[in-house]
Order: sequence, then C-alpha cells, then structure tokens
Amino acid sequence: MKPWVKNSLLLLIGFLAGVAATGIALRFCFHPHHPPGAADADRILKRLDSKLGLTADQKDKVTTLLKEELPKADALRQETDGKFKAMRESLRAQLRALLNPDQVKKYDEMVAQSDARMHKQDRLFGPGPAPVSMEPVTGR
Repeated sequence: MKPWVKNSLLLLIGFLAGVAATGIALRFCFHPHHPPGAADADRILKRLDSKLGLTADQKDKVTTLLKEELPKADALRQETDGKFKAMRESLRAQLRALLNPDQVKKYDEMVAQSDARMHKQDRLFGPGPAPVSMEPVTGR
C-alpha cells in the first residue's frame, strides 16, 4: 500500500473517531439533569433494587412510598417555579417604572437577550421534568 493512501486512511479513521467521541461527550455533557419526580419512580425503584437487592416486600413498600412522596415533590417544584416567575416579572415591572424611556428600551433589550439565553439553555439541557405519571411503577 502506498504511504499516502495509508496516511490518508489513518487520518480519516482518526477524524471519524474524534467525531464519534465528541458526539458521545456532548450527549453526556448536555443530558438533562433535573431533580427526580414522579415520572422517575420506576427508574428510582430499579436503581435501589440493583444497588440494595430489595426483597419483594421491600419493593412493594418502596413503590408505595414513591407513589406518595414524589408527586408532592413535583407539586412543590411547580409551585416554587410559578412563584419565582411571578417575583421576577414583578421585579422587572418595578425596575421599568424607575427608568426613563431610553433606559426602558435598553432594559427591554437586556431582558430579551437574557430570556433568549435561558430559552437556548432549556433547549440544550432538555425540557423540564417529564409529566407526572405513576403508571410504570409496578413494584416488581
């Protein structure tokens, strides 16, 4: 095999390996991370079972506990998110009232840029927690 063909193939293989490794790294880096919610109950149960070796009775009790507690955490998270958004909008309105028209224009641009960054970040890291559903939790 000619040296230039051999070198070209090695370069191509290295490039493809780099592209594959980058794709894998990006998937792990930008995987959505959110606190566990009710939709994650089955995953939590499986993880506890694999790490702790739960008995059938323990699985049933853990399933019951997850069904009771995780929806409470989801409700609290949604309530807190709503309150935070309301507080942020109130603060923005109060700030606008203190500014002159030129400053309001610049402030609105700043807010729009901030909201765009936040929206972009949501797209990168995925949507919030999945809808609440306890159906997949079987206990076995």
